[in-house]
Amino acid sequence: MRRLLLLVVGMLLTLPTAADAFPGTQACIGAPADQPAATYGETRQFVDAQSWWTTSPGQAGTNFGHAHVGACLPERENLSGTSFPLDIKLQLHDNPANPSSTVYPGLSIVLKGTDYETTDQKFTFLGWSCPVGTCVKWVHYDVPLSAFRHSGLQEIRFRFFVDEPDGNRMIANMNWQTTISNGKELANVAREPYLRGKGWYTNAGYCESSLRTVPIPDAPVAQPYAPVVSQVWHGTSDDLQVTGQVNRLDADFHGGIPGTTLEDSSGPFGPGGLTVPFMASGVHKLLGRADCADSRGSTNAGVLVFPVAVA
Repeated sequence: MRRLLLLVVGMLLTLPTAADAFPGTQACIGAPADQPAATYGETRQFVDAQSWWTTSPGQAGTNFGHAHVGACLPERENLSGTSFPLDIKLQLHDNPANPSSTVYPGLSIVLKGTDYETTDQKFTFLGWSCPVGTCVKWVHYDVPLSAFRHSGLQEIRFRFFVDEPDGNRMIANMNWQTTISNGKELANVAREPYLRGKGWYTNAGYCESSLRTVPIPDAPVAQPYAPVVSQVWHGTSDDLQVTGQVNRLDADFHGGIPGTTLEDSSGPFGPGGLTVPFMASGVHKLLGRADCADSRGSTNAGVLVFPVAVA
């Protein structure tokens, strides 16, 4: 009887999970309600990068709201086969994008390795503008693994371009990495191989918020949770210095929800660990924003939002 019981237990322990038996059944952690694909073939998290150009407090600069680019990312997952799907969410919030632009708004999907950087696909949305409220577009694209020149850890960049009414340009950028198995020479990216959300504006350069702890947790996190994040100068002369930073738990600025303050002060932050208070069970979102004040009276900001699950 004891041997039979051990055999049954052993069979139960080795049974395939639903995800193993039925590929494509992994839900995306933190996916928005309008996410077009319910499941994917590996664990993913919905990550959002944003670019803000807003009037600085007490100043008289322009305000062109926000541009977002987000997706359920197979961040640092092992990908094989011929391609992998991406469903990319683009948002304009209080952004009067120039509807007369003959080039943008537009999205570029860029692949980057140790010795290459190529634009694999472009999408354009001429005439799209959203001066009041929030406007959304979804883009689907199957990324061919053959487009990567190497196997191993490779980088994907989303660049969402928006021309503004004053003739300047805003770009919401997201940089992330995943592991590609395509039979080509192994060459892992090593330069800044972590999640980065960057805002760019004409003559202001980049302002960046990043998550240095990789990968994003696929499973519920232990508490206390202390990810390493950073809002620091991007490092080139074209980029403004970081003049302030905001790190919040469960904030929704579109909805007027400020969230719980984790780090919020003038000047840069990190790289350093956030002190996240006890979180109830469920999915939570951590938001990091780097502010780079511009002499024109506006602030360029780069935002990164990522989810964490709590058991």
